[in-house]
Amino acid sequence: MTQQDAETGVTHQRDAAEPANPLKTRLLAGSQLLQTIREDRQTNLGWLEPGFHALAAYRLGRWALDARDEPTWKRRGAELAYAVGHRVSVNVYGIDLPRTASIGRRVVVQEAAIGVHPQSVIGDDCVLRKGCTIGGTTGGDTFGEQAPVVGDGVSIGVNAVVAGRITVGDHAAIGPNAAVLRDVPAAATVIAPKPRVIQGLSSNVARVGDEG
Repeated sequence: MTQQDAETGVTHQRDAAEPANPLKTRLLAGSQLLQTIREDRQTNLGWLEPGFHALAAYRLGRWALDARDEPTWKRRGAELAYAVGHRVSVNVYGIDLPRTASIGRRVVVQEAAIGVHPQSVIGDDCVLRKGCTIGGTTGGDTFGEQAPVVGDGVSIGVNAVVAGRITVGDHAAIGPNAAVLRDVPAAATVIAPKPRVIQGLSSNVARVGDEG
């Protein structure tokens, strides 16, 4: 977009995507927040789902971190809502989505018992299933550096673990009970080791019908 100086007649170039004023910036940020929460509600099948509750609390907390130009009372209100919502999500549902993580849009959080590293990055359109963990490999001083980066459209199965300073490529699929500790290429599938059938019974297991 071009704009001409009234005094000098010089034409200046202005980015068309740049908001015209701070008020417009705040309005755009607020509308984007509401739009993202609406998407979370639709993606997670309604207001009553634990995944939606956890994501809504996360969105408010993340907004409070990022919206430094907003009035203090708004940010504090969002922070309070996040504190309460996050605590309920952790204690009732077992879903831990820290606001310091970066979580994309239209993410599906299925059921409960889901943990996310505070510094992890999760892309758009991902699916986090029950019991999955996106975390570090060890604790201590280096824990903050062990955050995984998960691309767009990644599906993480039930009880799967993605841990360490690794990258999971776009549209990869992590199967149930799989433990991922190294990079996964885009569109790849990771499955847990095939179960083995061992003949016979352990010596401390009684056969059915042996007693009585």
